Amino acid sequence: SAFPLFFPCCLLTVDHSVSSGGYYCQVSGRNPLSRDELTKLESVMRDFVKRDIPFKRTEVPLDKAIEYFKKEKADDKVRLLRHRQKDYLTIYQLENLHDYHHGYMVP
Repeated sequence: SAFPLFFPCCLLTVDHSVSSGGYYCQVSGRNPLSRDELTKLESVMRDFVKRDIPFKRTEVPLDKAIEYFKKEKADDKVRLLRHRQKDYLTIYQLENLHDYHHGYMVP
């Protein structure tokens, strides 16, 4: 992700909200983003759109997914996945970012 280049000392989460037709952005570990920082963030996100980077959907064995999220220190996901009934997990990838999302993702 390009975001750590701009915001190295905080956690920046940008998530979608399909029902409201927009995006939700939250920053933790610092004051809210300034107008200039928001403009820079918007520029980076528009660059993602221009590059038309595909989302890749793959199904991986559950033990491999748990191993990956342990390595990423995503303890909340590891705890959640230990109770999963299926022996696989659908992972979505955007460049080097791999993640799991509850429910279906829009193609």
